[in-house]
Amino acid sequence: MSNINKHSYFALGLKNGDYAYSLPVEGYSLCGGDPFSFSISFYMRRYDLNMSFFKQEGTFDIGYEDGHIYYRAAGLGEIAAGTDTLVIAEDTWNVLDITYDGGKISFYMNGVLGYEKDIISPSYTNENYYKIGENFVGYIRRVKGYNFCLTKADIVNNQYDCKISTEKMEFCFDFTEYRGSDKGKNNLTILVSGLSSIKNLIKTLTLEGNGFALPSNSHKVNPGGFASNQFTILTKVFLTKGMDEETVIVTNGEMGTESALTLGVKYLKQYDKYFLFVKWGTESLISSTNICDYSWIDAAVTYKDNRLKLYIDGTKDVEKSITNVPQPMQWGNIVIGNTLINGRPRAETTLNGYVDYVSIFEQELTGEKLTAYVENPPFIYENYLAALYGFWEEEACDYLTGSFIAFSDDAKMDFIENTVFSENIGNINYDYGISSKQYTEFQKWQVMTIVSAVTSYIKAEAGLEPTAGILENGEPAGKIMDLMVKEVLPQPEVQDLLASYNTLTETQVRNMMKVLYDKGSLNQLLFSFYGKTSGFQVLVVPAITGVFVKEEVAFYIAGGVLIALVTVVVVKTKTKEPPAPTPPYDPEIKYRFVSIKSITFNHAPDDHSISGVNIRKNAQETIPIPEWVDVVNSSMKDPSLAAYIKSAVTNISIFVKLYYETNYTDVVNGIISANCSSDGILGNIVGINVNFQETGEYDVEIPLSNQSINGRSLGRYLDQLNWKCSLTGFIGASYHKIYSIDQVPIEPWSIESAYPEKFPTIGALEIFSDTMLFTENFYEGVGETLETIATRTMQMLFHSGKFSYPEDCEPKYSEINDESDLPVFDSERFEAAYQAEPGLLVNCLDCSLIIANNCHLNGHQMKIMSIHSLMPFIKAGEEGFPPPMYFREIKVIGKDAFEPLEDIDLHYLAVTGDGTLTTTHIFDGSLIARYIDGRDLEAANLIFSDTNTETVGARNDNFYREAFFIEGSSCMRDILYEHWVRGPAAREETKKKITLLATGFFPYDNRTLGINIAGRENFEKAITDAIICPPGQARCHSVSYSTLCEGICSPINACLAGTKTDIELQRYLEGMKDATYINGNPGGVFARYYNGAITFIGEILNEIRGGRDINKICSSANELLKNLNNSRDNLRLGDSNWNSSIQAAFDPVYWIYVNKVGMVESDHAGLNYTPPYNFPVGLPAARTDGFYLTDLTDGRRMDIIKSRTKGDGSFCVYKAKVRGSVQRFLFSSSNQYPLMQYCETGKKAYYLYNNTWNLI
Repeated sequence: MSNINKHSYFALGLKNGDYAYSLPVEGYSLCGGDPFSFSISFYMRRYDLNMSFFKQEGTFDIGYEDGHIYYRAAGLGEIAAGTDTLVIAEDTWNVLDITYDGGKISFYMNGVLGYEKDIISPSYTNENYYKIGENFVGYIRRVKGYNFCLTKADIVNNQYDCKISTEKMEFCFDFTEYRGSDKGKNNLTILVSGLSSIKNLIKTLTLEGNGFALPSNSHKVNPGGFASNQFTILTKVFLTKGMDEETVIVTNGEMGTESALTLGVKYLKQYDKYFLFVKWGTESLISSTNICDYSWIDAAVTYKDNRLKLYIDGTKDVEKSITNVPQPMQWGNIVIGNTLINGRPRAETTLNGYVDYVSIFEQELTGEKLTAYVENPPFIYENYLAALYGFWEEEACDYLTGSFIAFSDDAKMDFIENTVFSENIGNINYDYGISSKQYTEFQKWQVMTIVSAVTSYIKAEAGLEPTAGILENGEPAGKIMDLMVKEVLPQPEVQDLLASYNTLTETQVRNMMKVLYDKGSLNQLLFSFYGKTSGFQVLVVPAITGVFVKEEVAFYIAGGVLIALVTVVVVKTKTKEPPAPTPPYDPEIKYRFVSIKSITFNHAPDDHSISGVNIRKNAQETIPIPEWVDVVNSSMKDPSLAAYIKSAVTNISIFVKLYYETNYTDVVNGIISANCSSDGILGNIVGINVNFQETGEYDVEIPLSNQSINGRSLGRYLDQLNWKCSLTGFIGASYHKIYSIDQVPIEPWSIESAYPEKFPTIGALEIFSDTMLFTENFYEGVGETLETIATRTMQMLFHSGKFSYPEDCEPKYSEINDESDLPVFDSERFEAAYQAEPGLLVNCLDCSLIIANNCHLNGHQMKIMSIHSLMPFIKAGEEGFPPPMYFREIKVIGKDAFEPLEDIDLHYLAVTGDGTLTTTHIFDGSLIARYIDGRDLEAANLIFSDTNTETVGARNDNFYREAFFIEGSSCMRDILYEHWVRGPAAREETKKKITLLATGFFPYDNRTLGINIAGRENFEKAITDAIICPPGQARCHSVSYSTLCEGICSPINACLAGTKTDIELQRYLEGMKDATYINGNPGGVFARYYNGAITFIGEILNEIRGGRDINKICSSANELLKNLNNSRDNLRLGDSNWNSSIQAAFDPVYWIYVNKVGMVESDHAGLNYTPPYNFPVGLPAARTDGFYLTDLTDGRRMDIIKSRTKGDGSFCVYKAKVRGSVQRFLFSSSNQYPLMQYCETGKKAYYLYNNTWNLI
């Protein structure tokens, strides 16, 4: 099978058994001889007819004919298995499985192998439509296809749960509940589910703008009047491309009027992105986070006490104080889906997307309640009743659209449910009918027959017209309601109302139903069927009769919590069926090219080409070229990073990887043309020739010279790359296929990858973000070997009292008088001790070793000295060398690889001969700076430099010495050294405190904690299902993953070393738990992670207080980390660039910047706000200039960390640089906008807790 998308799905549809439409993923095909499997669940009601289960026109067909199950394929003929060996069970469901692999096709019925035959399977493509149930009489419940051969175990298991491991599944198409009829046509059809990565897709197909037409502009429902001073609107929406300027998800009243409240999607041209917006009267609010098309979004709007808030995926995005709105809010018609142009509705269009549900509450939902409703919306089911279509005749089809809206006094169960009704056609009454003996066994999907039954009962009792029979035994609908209502509640008020039904007003109908509600009869009745003691869940099914289709029936339901109104609209139109959406891109993959293009030629067509348009970022968020294209510049010999970034790039190439398949033996010529736009200027087209001759991959380089941009050099940023490949030179019916391999993950750009010749990696193993930096001067006659540096480093660490040499390796000395008395680090004895007693050693250096060569002096070339003394670290993990002793990675860099970094005070630390710590002038601090570990160094990294500026740049040989630096992390214990800083020329002594951070005494294996190269423990499925990542976004931690790791390891270290008590350990671990689960037990599927964290904290403490079994402590620590990492409260969607960059910092949600002139700007000011902007109402006044974290949840996290850890661990707020700017400022993964005009760096940050600003 050739499949360029590993996770592909089909969405299938059906009309009248005549044809189906399909949306296969482009590039899918099934080559001859490739394995495949089909699984079909069916219920046959006739055995004397010929019918098809599943087919693709002109390719294959699976069906039943003359007592045989057959499989027919083009070029193969028919393979048939008789029902004597392939036994079909009558009057029940059967599962047919057909598998092919290794030249053998096998037929299974209900898990029993009934037939096998040797064949050679032909090739299939996705060019033709699929058909399901052609001329079929009965039910087809599920069709699945796989591009691998199911095993016998798979098939047996499939009979019960119809699930195959998603890890094996490369593509799957699936649909649910096709019901045929005896007539062969006019079938009732349920549209396909199938995009299994999109929850509830089957429920939402009816609101797509072009595919489902209503007689008016939009989908309107009237709740019957309603007013509130606080409210919540919840909705889930799936957006497709092609949205207009403003698109309505849901609105109240007349759209565009001053009194209407509208939640919708707005396109901002300057960012080329879509954002959620709320309009209420003259007030407006727009999201700070852009939303992605082809992905589901949970949106919520809440209002209370003049505060309007907008939530995305359960997390508050923006809020605003508003006053110029009507009070109280008046709810009239609810309109779902419309397009606005310049604020006014555009006729005959609806939402370009899908609305899964809309829920309106008469109260402001916050915290756990809001999160619970977002994660588990009320009354939403996955595999039931989606879009039910009734087709009356070929010339026209009738759509019956129904919507439930419910509002209650206590807002416990409010909801709006959108679905489609169907009238009585064919045998549907029989299928959905309920006999008098069955009414006490109602299922969820049957309960709402009460809608039609109530109406039918009213009309039948009033003698208006007969009611169609809907029961298996032919009893009329009135008898059902006689059993359901009349016998339960024989109240005279009901009879009086029924007697005068033909003159009833809508109000009187409501009053009648209110009688049922007030007397509790409906409460008793419905709960007796459903079996719940509180709450009532509703699922809509087709109406049983068609006599009420133009009526509005208002009634009360269940438990005193909601009033529901059913609006049924008949739409007669010949509109096409709504198309299913294209599957979203895999959120876990970063794409080099965002589009997947392919083309297959079975002959020589008129147009045979593929193309790609590769837009990386819009003009507001341009990325330096090295991050995403390869550079070819022969004129620049060994360029430095500074020269590269600052100079205009004159030559650039596009690299396209193509895959070509053919059965043609001669050469086929490919013409690949490309152009690009730089800084908004479109270049000329450049083309090259490529000869394709045999199947395989082709790497094609398309050079774009400086002449491609109208004679000017390429600018700093590229806006767009375009390419196209056309094939020529083949004839006849030969087979050709070519596609671009687009899903190539982009490795994080770093200076090492750009200049590999300068950055040979000696060894690499990812652990924490700590860095050890060694610098050595290679000027002749000055400086010492790395072996000496390693020796002194080990001496200092062991002398600190936190480590000890293995037995028999302890250096023997009493006092160090000069450098000659320093003990030498004996690597051979160290290695021997490793092998003999590996358990004695501790995790000494959890950090990176970076060797920086000061290679610019006197023209000397860079060279690497002997590093054999470092072998115990480099060999970590090999046989005989236990994993706790290693560096994360070792790199060699040179001065020319760096660019001066402004506004950062760089310092360097050296060791003197007597073992004390001093700083000495090594070289100009601006020479080493910018990129270490692929990110900027911060002043907080405690790098120390010469304080005497007189000799900067003097490069006196005597001033250069070996040096090192350990960059610490918040989990490591401080080792403080007081010493005098001696300036090489000033001859003055100044007291300086230096903090070196080293690991503790706990001999755990970091890798056991699941710390992988990406720095993350994998999330559980419950998290990935709840937080679906659109392209360009990722699941971001508030309390970072590194902090979680360190917050577990460090206090355990300290407790085992005896420097902290078990009570202090308990306080710290519970503080990490409370900060991570900031809202306590989240309930639902996430409760087990919260309870798991409590359990494993207890296990760690029990072992600390008992046997102190290190293995058990490690195991419990691993599990605790996993449960903290899977806290839903600690995660939100954010920029995918944050995945690893946050490291041990804290990622804020909302913040405000206060500048020195008293004006305020937020991080989201790039949208609507311009200074001056008033400080938010309700917050205490700012204490001074700086950054203010205004999210109360973040404030509670910060307070917990500060109060529980008492200095054992610390948070720093993440500060980042805007691309293209040297300034730093407070940043968060939710912020994607440029630096604001008035922001200044170096300001203090505060968090809000107990209505007080606290310094971070």
